[in-house]
Amino acid sequence: MIIFSAFLILALFISPALSFAGETQELFRNFHTHTSYQNVLVERVISADTIVLEGGPKIKLIGLKAPPAPRRPRVEYDKNGLPIEAPGLPENTFEEKAYAFANKLFVGKRVRLEFDDSKSDDTFMTMAYVFLIEDGVMANTEILRYGYADLQIQPPNFKYEEKLREAYQEARREKRGLHNE
Repeated sequence: MIIFSAFLILALFISPALSFAGETQELFRNFHTHTSYQNVLVERVISADTIVLEGGPKIKLIGLKAPPAPRRPRVEYDKNGLPIEAPGLPENTFEEKAYAFANKLFVGKRVRLEFDDSKSDDTFMTMAYVFLIEDGVMANTEILRYGYADLQIQPPNFKYEEKLREAYQEARREKRGLHNE
């Protein structure tokens, strides 16, 4: 009788824990297909190929490799408190142009994410194709089309390979962005 009572008490404690673990596993399995990714706000841009969604998730755009966000040199000031401009620096670097393009494309806009076979890269960052809600444009191809990133097709993500290649080739043909040289 004591053993049966102990078993019954143990079952009462373990059952909710197992149920919670099952629910957690189900949420994890459905993380990348959850309906919350059908209409989500972009809060900020990290670089032309990486965005931050409302609530904090970072998304790496599939199929492209953009330059890192620009880093401004430390500003020095004269005795009157006015900034001293560094001689010989270009007004807008390529990194700044790519970053500005991505900001205009994404920030404050609603997007829909679509995933491919591999949902994360080797650093465990979530990867997706990003579509603008307002006009349905795939942002991945737009960044390539204007020459603000290199094409980077990585197996097993081939869903939109042809569209990505076409956009990249158009930028090269029209000498846009990084192909302007």
